[in-house]
Amino acid sequence: MKLKEAMKIAKETGKKVKVTEPTAITETKVNISIRLDLEVLNWLKEEGKKQGIPYQTLINSLLTKASTKGSIEDRLERIEKALFKKGKVG
Repeated sequence: MKLKEAMKIAKETGKKVKVTEPTAITETKVNISIRLDLEVLNWLKEEGKKQGIPYQTLINSLLTKASTKGSIEDRLERIEKALFKKGKVG
């Protein structure tokens, strides 16, 4: 049984249901509570409307991008390599 099916049954019955099929991490969404500045939340909602996506999806997208960019050191190293390659530094 897939995770979504098991969650639906568990919600309906109030009983635990065993998940028998593996679920990709990217398919699993988790409800959380987060405190944001009102100004930030309003911006996220407006930006979501502009892009035609829910603001929660926008938040997930922004956090995913931020988490996969690598460390500051990695980013700085890439910038330095690009500048030295173009002869703009040194």
